[in-house]
Amino acid sequence: MDIDTPNKPNLDEFDDIKFDTDDMFVDSTVPTAIPNNIYMDDAQIGPTEYYDRLKLRKYYQELFPFDILVDWLTFNYDPEKESINDYYSKREFSTRYVVKSKPFVIRNKSFPTVDEEIKSNDLKEFVLGTVDEHTFTAKVPEKLDIGPVYSREPIKMNQYQDYRPVERELVFDIDIDDYNDIRVCCDGTSLCKKCWQFLSISAKFLELYLKECYNFQHILYVFSGRRGLHVWVSDRGALTLSKDLRQKIISYAKPGFEANQTPILQRAFDEIFLPSFENYIVEDQELFTMESQIKKLLDLLPGEIKLNKKSGKKYETINVRVLVEDDLKENPNQAPLDKWKKIKNLLLENDIKEYLYRIVFHYTFPRLDEQVSIGLNHLLKSPFCIHPSTQKLCIPLDIDLIDYYDPNDIPTLPKLLSELDQKGSTNPSPSKMDTDQKKSRKSKSSKQAPPTNFNYYKSFFKNYVNNIKLSKSNPNPLDF
Repeated sequence: MDIDTPNKPNLDEFDDIKFDTDDMFVDSTVPTAIPNNIYMDDAQIGPTEYYDRLKLRKYYQELFPFDILVDWLTFNYDPEKESINDYYSKREFSTRYVVKSKPFVIRNKSFPTVDEEIKSNDLKEFVLGTVDEHTFTAKVPEKLDIGPVYSREPIKMNQYQDYRPVERELVFDIDIDDYNDIRVCCDGTSLCKKCWQFLSISAKFLELYLKECYNFQHILYVFSGRRGLHVWVSDRGALTLSKDLRQKIISYAKPGFEANQTPILQRAFDEIFLPSFENYIVEDQELFTMESQIKKLLDLLPGEIKLNKKSGKKYETINVRVLVEDDLKENPNQAPLDKWKKIKNLLLENDIKEYLYRIVFHYTFPRLDEQVSIGLNHLLKSPFCIHPSTQKLCIPLDIDLIDYYDPNDIPTLPKLLSELDQKGSTNPSPSKMDTDQKKSRKSKSSKQAPPTNFNYYKSFFKNYVNNIKLSKSNPNPLDF
């Protein structure tokens, strides 16, 4: 069957929407688009793919925390202005299907009601898709994405002229492949414990920056399932930020090439960036043991530079890059960290600290996908999704333990279903829950690896949402 693609909405009005180049857009506002083109004529999948979809469906049926998710996405509704159903009906959801090896993104989905007895019932049915055992047909979406709250129901967007995004969590997207030019432990979209530190450093900076500068308190860090980190700021003040203010939040955090940094960047440099660079990056990324890495570092140093020596009135010209390069050749067996400290001291002693900032920021400063943060109508993968490529769970992360997560030890779909098949493993007894909580507290105090039990992550997410709901504060960003 040929697949018809409905006309896209006017993207001039939504210039910050990004689509994967391999994805075909399907507009759910066209009544016949989904049933006629996505859910039909997909019976000729192989047995392996069919059973894989059944496994994914089982996870969403029995484990995915739809109730907590909807609590999170509806906490900001104002009962004096509208009902919770009206508010919830304006939130956009999106899914991605694969039909005959061709991916399809369904946007502009919304649901009219929140079932108070079985919350998110319509959303759950949407994500579960359909299964026909007689034809071995399973139409189950690969993932669930979350969009903004609009002025009108997304499913009816074509009926209104004033359709626009009005609320959106302040979000940040950090992908490890944006660090490919400075990491040597992995390449492409691969992620290991060593290059996890790039993401960890970014999270710790955002935690400091957003709390100290804007008083945002409700920040959720989520592993994307494969190559990165998603950050959700859910404070009421964050939800209503304009596009311009989001841009200013991004811009204000950027370091300049100068000896005097803003107070927040100076603090972050002293507390996060420099210690992380020296404790992790120097050795883990082989800055002084691989010729290619040495060259990249040398390129960040100045060549000939005229210095105003404090001991006299005359200027002195030195070539910092040559001095460092000669020293590295003369002392090849020196420990990497000692080599770095000699460079750092050289820069400080000659009062050219801007080059110290330049090097450290180059290797440690967050490499954000800025358009995701600035635009109000970008989609972002829901927490607790299963990544379609890795089968890993998109877990919420405890910022206090962010250094100690191992991307190779994240729960996977097979592991979750295996635990589900073991009686009581996904609904542990109070004693087991106590053990998980004790392990979490022990992890924080002794800096061990975080727990990997599903219920630990679910409980963590629930506590995050409850704290938002209990908070009566409505912090607004500082004046710019």
